[in-house]
Amino acid sequence: MTDTQDDVARQLSESMVEADFLWREIGVGDRVMVEHAYDEAGVELLTPGRAYQVIAKPVSESGVLTLLVESNLPEHLVTLYPQHVASYDASGRILLS
Repeated sequence: MTDTQDDVARQLSESMVEADFLWREIGVGDRVMVEHAYDEAGVELLTPGRAYQVIAKPVSESGVLTLLVESNLPEHLVTLYPQHVASYDASGRILLS
């Protein structure tokens, strides 16, 4: 591998580890905020600066970690990847140190 390929592989590996850690830290009932707006068919489902409650934490058969969160539309849930979480609030849970 070249140095550039090594850097890309290292960055990808670090990103996967960070996403895994974040997914494990965020609990059902926590509130998350996104970095960028999430649109679907021209409708903004997730807005930066607004908190959305985590409803579930599904794992696909291939091992992909996701969060199922509320959206701007009533009764419409959005699948969110941990990499897209800007911040989260676990104030409703007691965290062990």
